[in-house]
Amino acid sequence: MNKKYKRVLHVIPSLGIGGAERCLHRFVLGQEYNEGSTVIVTLLPESESRVSKDLTELGISVLSLNLRSIWFFPISIFKLAWMIYKFKPSIVQSWMHYADLVATLALLISGRRKNTRLIWGVRCSNLDFSQYGWKLFFTVKVCSFLSAKADVIIANSEAGRSAHVKLGYASERFRVVHNGIDVDKFAPIGVEARNKFRAKFSIPEDAFIVVMAARFDPQKDYQTFLRVVGRLPECVFLVAGTDTEKLPRISNVIKVGVFGDMPTLFGSADCVLSTSAYGEGFPNVVAEAMACGVPAVATNVGDVSLIIGDTGYITDVKDCDGIVNAIISIKSECLHDKERRSKMSRRRILENFELKKMISQLIYIQS
Repeated sequence: MNKKYKRVLHVIPSLGIGGAERCLHRFVLGQEYNEGSTVIVTLLPESESRVSKDLTELGISVLSLNLRSIWFFPISIFKLAWMIYKFKPSIVQSWMHYADLVATLALLISGRRKNTRLIWGVRCSNLDFSQYGWKLFFTVKVCSFLSAKADVIIANSEAGRSAHVKLGYASERFRVVHNGIDVDKFAPIGVEARNKFRAKFSIPEDAFIVVMAARFDPQKDYQTFLRVVGRLPECVFLVAGTDTEKLPRISNVIKVGVFGDMPTLFGSADCVLSTSAYGEGFPNVVAEAMACGVPAVATNVGDVSLIIGDTGYITDVKDCDGIVNAIISIKSECLHDKERRSKMSRRRILENFELKKMISQLIYIQS
């Protein structure tokens, strides 16, 4: 007789390439389930993505509320309420602020609140609301008022938990579950693969490559990044992420856009860089690169210091001098020290942020 699994309905803004989307993807793929026991609902109209394709191929229903603008907001809430009423989930689990708000209102309207656990997801830390308009500010304020209605609020960082408690979220509801990294997928690559990748972009085998993998967004502080680039003309900077084509043309910067093979991108580099100014919770790119044996230089936002430990360099936000000096320090190391730092970086992820640990923690919270 087949084991019966809990019905879980996940709510997320979209299934694009962001950290929350990949985390949900890994979580769902990494657990056992009965066909029909898991449904994923996106707020935004869903375009074909790798994440969406993987999930549907596995037999998981992916539905969309088609929330095209704020005027569709009431309709979307009632559509989701009807989905909850029909699906009768044991758990509604939402991912990020907008999804938390919509899922909560829909569950209350559905009439199934007494039968359904509500689990929220917080993915960021301190936000600069002036950069994102009134809608996000309003949503977070309403969520802080409603937060006591959630049975559990999962933050992917200690920094995220602390920041949201300061915003008025119910502190007793929080559980911190750090993102899990697929260490089989994100692993060091061989010399042949590394050189093949470099040849593809006409990069010399002995060039020192710094990878910056981040969407073009105020949070990522590309202004500081460009100042660093100008100070290190001898380094090659590979930039990957949504809208990064908007960056100016610079001789030592190669823009690869939304790149499909991140393990190879990281594995071909000598260093990963994160210049974020605020808002990070658990930056996946730092941990993923470290799992590939690539040391990190990152500004001290979110749980970066907890991820990196003593394996790389942590600087103050907007500290161009500190970032430049950190990159130069890694670049100047002898081969023995570089290999030692590479092994330390991967080992830290293996010991603290492996995917199976995240999955087991999330399953425990759902139980």
